[in-house]
Amino acid sequence: MQRSIFSSSRFLSFAAQLAMLAAFSTPSFAQLVTDDTGTQGAGGNELEISYGRDRTKAGGDTERAHSVSAAYTYGVTDTVDISVGIPYSRIRSRFHDEDDNGDEFIAHDRARGFGNTVLGAKWR
Repeated sequence: MQRSIFSSSRFLSFAAQLAMLAAFSTPSFAQLVTDDTGTQGAGGNELEISYGRDRTKAGGDTERAHSVSAAYTYGVTDTVDISVGIPYSRIRSRFHDEDDNGDEFIAHDRARGFGNTVLGAKWR
């Protein structure tokens, strides 16, 4: 009989830790990193794209995270900008787990998807 890795309490603990780690280590919005005090000016456009990669190894477990963020800004007037940003992340994990008999095995987990869309405005 084959067991699902999702029924293990050790896996659930690891998944909770992974979720907390991802919340603190994933870039949320590229524009916040490169923002300045100027605006685009009336009719001005700006497109920012960023890529981040992170690899964490601990105790034989490995997590790899890739993220891409895109931000578009439009100058409504000379002093007002509006913007929208969309992040996308992919996380892959490889970790050790054990079944109810105490037999250890290597498990894999993957998660990917879009993050929260960010809308913004700037006035100077």
